[in-house]
Amino acid sequence: MFFSIQLWVVEVAEKQCTHGYGTFIGRFSYENDKQKVVMKDFVHRYSTGDDGIRVGIDKNEKGEIIYPISKLQPYGINSLETTFNVIKADGKHLTLESDYATLEFTSF
Repeated sequence: MFFSIQLWVVEVAEKQCTHGYGTFIGRFSYENDKQKVVMKDFVHRYSTGDDGIRVGIDKNEKGEIIYPISKLQPYGINSLETTFNVIKADGKHLTLESDYATLEFTSF
């Protein structure tokens, strides 16, 4: 699993694996004096940008959701807007916890 977090943007991707999880880009913001993190508004990544297809919202011609929320579950995200409590943030480690998952990041 790969997460890239930069100024207001988060990218989640499967790198060097073949599970077929997909790559998505969303909004990343701090709230409550940086004690909470919100990830939302995910779109499917295509090439060097996105294809504009919103996760959990946009439908195909048959009326089916193209990228259901379940596509984000391997990354610890289970809703259109997921709020995480910041458990640890010391510059080298970031630990986020939601009602669904705990995510632990290490800078490299």
